[in-house]
Amino acid sequence: PEQALGRRHDITTRTDVYALGGTLYWALTGRAPFEAETPVNACLKTIHEEPKRPGEIEPTISSDLERIIFRALAKDPVRRYESARQMADDLDLVVQGRPIQSDDEMRFSQGLAALHAGRIEESIHMFKEMIRGSQGDLSRHDAVMKKLSEGEEGLSLAIEQQKKNYDVRTQRGILRLAKAIIQSLDGKDPGEACRGSLDDFTKASALRPEHSTAKVNSANILIFSARYARSAGKSPLDLFKMALNELNEAVQLDMTNVAALHNRGTIYFYVAREAKRAGAAA
Repeated sequence: PEQALGRRHDITTRTDVYALGGTLYWALTGRAPFEAETPVNACLKTIHEEPKRPGEIEPTISSDLERIIFRALAKDPVRRYESARQMADDLDLVVQGRPIQSDDEMRFSQGLAALHAGRIEESIHMFKEMIRGSQGDLSRHDAVMKKLSEGEEGLSLAIEQQKKNYDVRTQRGILRLAKAIIQSLDGKDPGEACRGSLDDFTKASALRPEHSTAKVNSANILIFSARYARSAGKSPLDLFKMALNELNEAVQLDMTNVAALHNRGTIYFYVAREAKRAGAAA
């Protein structure tokens, strides 16, 4: 779908996962997920329609196998498996007769994927769904935070050896932002994680000032901080203004950066809502 829409920033390994999902669909049913007389119609179906349930075509296909196919064929890349390896792991579990990844485990991967794609609001939504799915099970929360902390520690060691590595800085910033979001949703203070994330994104942006995604990442931590400030009864406007400056620079660098354009619109919405509330209060 992202190729059909020309969204080149969304074309990643998850695009290959979509292709694998389509291949698996065909292998199990003998049909392509979408059949059309012309390439244009095939693109339109890929963008707008959902494929027929594989189990309706071949009743022996299990519900878990169907879930794997639909996870791979999700319209939104961040809702797919993050890699072919992750998809293969679930297929191995089906072969072994064991349960595949739960939906809230997938939400964790999807929340990180949304952050990598620069979609802060989508990420917050994913993590909310994850927490809702594991409500009452503190061990699962602890496991998530442990995974984030271990990833952060590993990247910190890499940064000591490669201080000017943009990708490693960015990856640690994303893990720290994910930690901040989950802490805030759990009612904990995300301040330390926020500061660490902002430091990583600021340094990454300095390493690649011509990179629009670096600007989007910096804006995202500011947007999250503004949201958190607002929930604590503080004015978020200065933080939103700083985020808007970063996004304006990102759009100037690359007008096709969908995340920059979308997040800029989100800020305008929040600022308008604050102005409306201020007017009502007055």
